[in-house]
Amino acid sequence: MRPLVSFGVLFSPFIPFSFALGVKIEFLLPRHEEISQNGEYKLIIATEGLAAGDTPENKVLVAFTKTLAAGKGIKLYVDWHSYGQYILTPYGYSCSAQPANQARQSTLSKGLATKIAASYGTKFTVGGGCAALYATTGDSTDYITDVSKAEFAWTIELRPSSSASNGFVLAASQILPTAIEQWQGMLYLLPTM
Repeated sequence: MRPLVSFGVLFSPFIPFSFALGVKIEFLLPRHEEISQNGEYKLIIATEGLAAGDTPENKVLVAFTKTLAAGKGIKLYVDWHSYGQYILTPYGYSCSAQPANQARQSTLSKGLATKIAASYGTKFTVGGGCAALYATTGDSTDYITDVSKAEFAWTIELRPSSSASNGFVLAASQILPTAIEQWQGMLYLLPTM
């Protein structure tokens, strides 16, 4: 059985006034630093690092996933984020590219959304990162899919659905329901894969 790899948001902790120091690593992996959206223009993400993949956090993530990929491989990688209520499958760098197993990814991610909703009625939007949300570059799930050859690599954007409901700062009353619905979703997903 291939290992399950999951990482949450791995960047600097919240600092008052909506300002964060540090690096949001999923945008700095060494892949797709420049993208073309709809063939009309190039989007180049400016980063605080000197180059894609140059931060210590990225170096550890890249080395770890290379080790796993060289062994039994990676079955599932989940990058949990706040906020938005999305289950995002590859790809973020392209709104038209799809992984070879797109049909299976779609079936499982929709099933996951259904199981999550069963606990408290929380609805998640499901789809490719670029198509469902926005174009990204150096996204960890794209990197893990293309370079580390994970069978499934998803971003799950947790509660709340919008910044109007505290955005990145999840209300204390929402922590346990969020954990319960995610756990119920994983209880469906893991044996189904």
